Amino acid sequence: MKNSKRQNYVIKGANIKKAVLLVGMLSLVLFLNACQINYQGFLSNEERDNSESSTSASQEWSQEMQDAEDQKWLDDLEQLKHDITWYNTSPFERYGEEAFNKLYDEIYQEIPNLTDNEREYRFRELVYSIGDGHIDIWRDEESDYSLPIMIDELYDGFYVVNALDHYEGMIGEKVETINGQKIEDLIKKLEKISNSENEYWQRAGAIDKIHHKFFYELLDIERSDGKVLINDKNLDFIDAGSDDLYFSWYRDLDICYLPNSSVSAFYTYFSPYEYGFLEKEFVVEAGEVLYLRFSSCYYEDETYPLTDFAEDLLNDALKHEPRVLIVDLRNNGGGNSSQIYAALTDKFFEQTSFVDNGNIFVVTNNNTFSAGAITAHVLKDKFGATIIGTPTGGSPFTTGVTDTANKVLKNTGINFRVSSAKVGKKMIANSSEIPDYIVRRTHEDIVNYNDPVLEYILQTID
Repeated sequence: MKNSKRQNYVIKGANIKKAVLLVGMLSLVLFLNACQINYQGFLSNEERDNSESSTSASQEWSQEMQDAEDQKWLDDLEQLKHDITWYNTSPFERYGEEAFNKLYDEIYQEIPNLTDNEREYRFRELVYSIGDGHIDIWRDEESDYSLPIMIDELYDGFYVVNALDHYEGMIGEKVETINGQKIEDLIKKLEKISNSENEYWQRAGAIDKIHHKFFYELLDIERSDGKVLINDKNLDFIDAGSDDLYFSWYRDLDICYLPNSSVSAFYTYFSPYEYGFLEKEFVVEAGEVLYLRFSSCYYEDETYPLTDFAEDLLNDALKHEPRVLIVDLRNNGGGNSSQIYAALTDKFFEQTSFVDNGNIFVVTNNNTFSAGAITAHVLKDKFGATIIGTPTGGSPFTTGVTDTANKVLKNTGINFRVSSAKVGKKMIANSSEIPDYIVRRTHEDIVNYNDPVLEYILQTID
């Protein structure tokens, strides 16, 4: 019992000491706070004025820095307007000068209240409001990181159409959300900063942008862990310098499924053109259908010069005497249309029977632009070709890339392109080459990895 009392006594004694110590500490804190609160009362008038002056100067300096930063963006906005309007002979033919100036004034007034990402977004809106497909605005780092999957819009929604090897299980999956946002809402935001030569090119530009990490940062929807959430799956972006982005796709790259511009550019650079003979059991016989893919009017295969290609094409056409010609211009972003005409010469058509048979088919999609769209129109107009696929992203009467010049905004370093070409009435009235027969891809096409356009042509050949 004595030991128990002793323990209680010690415990109580310890508690009393703790209480005294706590009271002492609280008193000290209150005293220091009181000193701090009354500190200004002990200052002389001169010292008090100096303290307030220092705080005010700091605030003024901070405001001056912000004003200077705002002014840089305002100066770049003025440069953008000047260069677009000065270099272009008639930049407002499509949407009108009043609409352009209204948008410019809105952006000018908003600049002080916007973040840098919001400012750049608005700059892009202004540039694309011209509606000339060859006017552009970009950052060099836009394509530094890409999704490890390719997403495209099909007949009934957005789907994964190809994937790198370790994400192959996602092929055929419908994409509903990206980083928690509905994909359609995200596409609409990106359409506003995509070229508006026509609605198809604008849509194609938005679909391309969802593949690049840069635009997630621009829209302020990037994740802190650097990953991207597709539906409920976390994916890592792929460095554009990695071979994986070009050589590790689960399915072979196909011109029918190339919505990512970085991958498409790689594919068309190393394989700008090819030809062969298509066969389909019970439909056509070997050698009946000559298939010619021309995916670029800009690149030439160094290992297979265009002159050799054109010669081989004609010789094989004369040898096999095919009765059907398919010219695939999907994802042909343009360049110089004379490259195609070097292969499809008047001599080629005179020595073959395609024109007489009426069996010339041209395949297009929303990434068929500039020289690609022009060629589709010429083949239809001059040789009676039937166009099949989806509407072209460019007008068959579009302006030329040779009329453009690249510029850089002096403060922000943003690149942009101006054009001296006139957006003519024909270009406005015919903003796209609309196919004679529209054929869209479906989810079933992805599962079976079919090309529905070629299937359609082979099924309908007379």
